[in-house]
Amino acid sequence: MEVISDRGAPVAGEEPSDEPRTSSLLRRIAWVYPLLLILCGIGYAKYSSYQLDGDAVSFMDIADAIRAHNWALVANGYWNPGYAAALALGQAVANPSRWNELQTFFWVNFWIFLACIAACLFFVRSLILVRDRLVADTASAPAIPTAALQLAALALMFSSFQRELTLGAIRSDSLLLFFLLLAAGLLLRIQAGGRLILYPLLGLALGCAYLTKSFAFVPSAFLFAALFVIGLTRKSTSGPHTRKRILAGTIAAGLVFYAVAAPYVIAISKQRGRPTTGESARMNYAFFVDQTDRWHEFHTGKLGHATADFKHPEQLLLSSPPVYSYARHPLGTYPLWFDPAYWTDTIQPHIWLKGEAVRMARCAALLVRFLVGHLEAFVLLAALLFAGCFFPARRSLCGAC
Repeated sequence: MEVISDRGAPVAGEEPSDEPRTSSLLRRIAWVYPLLLILCGIGYAKYSSYQLDGDAVSFMDIADAIRAHNWALVANGYWNPGYAAALALGQAVANPSRWNELQTFFWVNFWIFLACIAACLFFVRSLILVRDRLVADTASAPAIPTAALQLAALALMFSSFQRELTLGAIRSDSLLLFFLLLAAGLLLRIQAGGRLILYPLLGLALGCAYLTKSFAFVPSAFLFAALFVIGLTRKSTSGPHTRKRILAGTIAAGLVFYAVAAPYVIAISKQRGRPTTGESARMNYAFFVDQTDRWHEFHTGKLGHATADFKHPEQLLLSSPPVYSYARHPLGTYPLWFDPAYWTDTIQPHIWLKGEAVRMARCAALLVRFLVGHLEAFVLLAALLFAGCFFPARRSLCGAC
């Protein structure tokens, strides 16, 4: 006869629970699953179909400029140099010819994929650390075990790589994902009371995220501002979350972010002749909200609600069929897409509420279509909640009967 506490072990007259065996199996699967992901990544890197577009060509051109130390060409108002630097590193290690250069870049994507796996595991472990340290009711078991949460996170990440972040495409999004996962994990560890060194590491991760894609600048600035406000309003005088510690850590994180991002910001600001952290937001607002005609339609003068006095537009040589010259700025394999900020210089978007409403409606429709076509996350979450919440409740109910 077994007598045991009420933490889930058998009591008199009950059969021993199989929960320890299930937990052990989950932990083993959690160790094996990343290895299977690595094998899949090798397959994608080695056998992906040939994919090459204007984005890829621009990143490859900037990678060549980095290897040639042509920093004036690297400073580009549209394409940030972080991912191109990774491609240049791959070129320096493999020393490929033009014949197998693209395959080398696929292997660079594979190493980024491995880094994303590690960052995903780091994020989950940080989340578990916050849960263990901050949840008041430590006597009750969590609804989702650690191993199951780890498997779910890796499954969602792998699904993203299969659909949106394919290893066979030369894009910067997977590298951005790595830095953002790393930053999120560091932020969680700060919340759990981690050491002061985590703050400058957070600034470094977000600075590298900005160098990968200019999108990361604004949320990083808001995050630092929020941390600073939290530090100013903090009343705690002891522990890891004192006002002095948060303020000092936030300032350190901001200084590291500034040290990483400032050289590129200064370079593109000097190139554009005005302060800027990137030109993509200005251009995208003009194109998608103000309804400015794009690329080869500049000569039509249809700017929508934006204004412009082009300093160096494309030169139209022949109207029918349209033939253009890029002799004014002959940089990159495809000059128009290598530095679109040059050709669109002086476009000034204007706030237009009707355009905002139209674009929001369009984005909402696209979001619904995307979610309907990508139900994996919702199915996985429902399965985890069902297995973690309902099954234990049923077992306890049967035991009570």
